[in-house]
Amino acid sequence: MANHKGEPECITCRFHEVKGTRIFCKKYSSEIPTELGPYLICRLWQGQDGKTLDENWKNKHLPLEDVLYKHDIYRAHAPKVVKKFG
Repeated sequence: MANHKGEPECITCRFHEVKGTRIFCKKYSSEIPTELGPYLICRLWQGQDGKTLDENWKNKHLPLEDVLYKHDIYRAHAPKVVKKFG
């Protein structure tokens, strides 16, 4: 799950934590299903610098709270819900 450009996704979020070969979200206290590949993101994403997602983009593309989406920024398809937190 390499991300060399800093695009918003779980592995670039300030709330992600690596434990061995597993990735956890500290915000939701939940394991991230890395077997689904890259481009996993939720509405609460924050960059290491504190940057957040644009509100208009977030409301349009990631409308549900407490949900993990798969969203490939390089493809035209809509984000897909892959996990509900809590």
